[in-house]
Parts: sequence; structure tokens; C-alpha cells
Amino acid sequence: MLDTHGEQLVGHLNLLEDNFTTQIQTKKHTMTADEPKSVDGDDFGPSPYEYLNAGLAACTAMTLKLYAERKKWDLQEVFVYLSHSKKHSDELELDIEKPGYLDHIDKKLKFVGNLDEKQKTRLKEIASKCPVHRTLQSEVIIDTEII
Repeated sequence: MLDTHGEQLVGHLNLLEDNFTTQIQTKKHTMTADEPKSVDGDDFGPSPYEYLNAGLAACTAMTLKLYAERKKWDLQEVFVYLSHSKKHSDELELDIEKPGYLDHIDKKLKFVGNLDEKQKTRLKEIASKCPVHRTLQSEVIIDTEII
């Protein structure tokens, strides 16, 4: 078990033993990240972008659960399907100052339960309000230091 040294998590890659396989440790949970064999990884775990999508999927599902419970709607299951890619701003029909490739996440939702179209539409709106979705759409400041 890796020590997080008071941080939320630690990632560790031993380059003497592994190519890309990275151990991730939170205070209570261990995960493995890797790259697929197509880019010389060992495919022992999800890729970093798959973990990014996993965080968004989990946050979206949990946010929708809380909202539906508060509204007393019959939401029984939520499926959040996500894919990350790079798309050109022209393909996305964006009028931006510097055209180029941008990170793009496709999010598809499937609801199980007795919901009408108005409720489903509202849940779609709420799906964009989960904290991780908002973080990904905001300017994020990352301070990096050597310890």
C-alpha cells in the first residue's frame, strides 16, 4: 500500500519494472492504470482518459440519483456512456479565434423507470450540472512542485 502523504491520492510508476502500468492509491482504495497494447502498454487497467471518463460517469449518475430522489421521480437505473476523442473545431461547428483540435466527450444517457419526456429532458439538463462536469468545463489551475 502506497502512502498518500496527506494528499487525496498518489500515482506510482516503477520504470525499472513496468512500461506504463501505474499504481494509484487513495487512502482506502487501490487502482491500476495502464495504456493499451496498441501503444506499448500492458493493458493491465483502464487508461488515464478512461479514468477521467469514469469520474464523469460516476458523478453524473450520482447527481441524477439525488435529483430524482428529491423530486420523487421513478428513476430506477441510470446508464452513462462516455467516449473521449480529439475533434477539430470545424467538425464541431465552433467559431473560435484559433481553430484546431479540441478534447471532446460524447455523453449518452439511458434511464430506466417510469419517466415522461419532460422528466428525461430535465435529467439531461441536470447531467451537465454534476461537479465533475462543471470542473471539466471550467478553467482548472494545477500547481506542480517537486518534493
